[in-house]
Amino acid sequence: MYMRDKIISNLIKTAEIKYRGQTFPGYNKPVRNDAGGTHKMKVLAKKGDKVKVVRFGHRSYGHNYSPKAKSNYLKRSAGIRNKSGELTKNDKFSANHWARKVLWPQNRKADGGTSLDRKKTAAVAVKRDPSKWEAAKREAKAKMGGKHSARAMQLATQIYKKKGGTYAGNKPSASTNKLKKWTKQKWQWSGKDKPGQGGSGVYLPKKSVSALKNTRAGRQKLVNATREKLKATRSGQQFSSHGLHEGKNRSKLK
Repeated sequence: MYMRDKIISNLIKTAEIKYRGQTFPGYNKPVRNDAGGTHKMKVLAKKGDKVKVVRFGHRSYGHNYSPKAKSNYLKRSAGIRNKSGELTKNDKFSANHWARKVLWPQNRKADGGTSLDRKKTAAVAVKRDPSKWEAAKREAKAKMGGKHSARAMQLATQIYKKKGGTYAGNKPSASTNKLKKWTKQKWQWSGKDKPGQGGSGVYLPKKSVSALKNTRAGRQKLVNATREKLKATRSGQQFSSHGLHEGKNRSKLK
């Protein structure tokens, strides 16, 4: 399939996680605790292979409300230790660590806000209808050969919108969304370019294909890469390491 599919697959691994009846945006990504209880924040913390739900920030207490309070809190909490006598300020399984990082962030003005509030304006849209999105993905994958791919996800997005799926948050752009970025780059097959799995050669941005075809050395690189891709496909592999992207950030390719 496509080289960029590997990136999508990696992104999916860090998508929403369900753990003991709760949904988290990923590991070590704090969110507001809307389920009630004593604490206003929660996070699915991960250290190595170990995972733990950490709740922090008492609902009845203020946070980050003045420079003096912030200074006092950070100095005091820096010395908090666990039952083993170890400092907790850098321990991801400690409520103290997350309170310092999220509720009393050093790089935010003491205005009563959190580090999450600071990121709100940069957040992109999220889908309001998960069931419609799952159905759209299934339909798109079926039309694109049954496997997950970037093109399948682009098609799924179109299907989701046509079936009335809506979004919450800011509209995604090429600078905040990889699918938008790849669409703008006009990725295509270097050989016969057809939708889905019907193309030949290797999958690259249009400008990369043109640049490689313009020189003898570039054309030879495409031949070698295509050979590696065919070899991987025949052995049942979806991805191949053909070397054309080595050392590069694929989302920044031209």
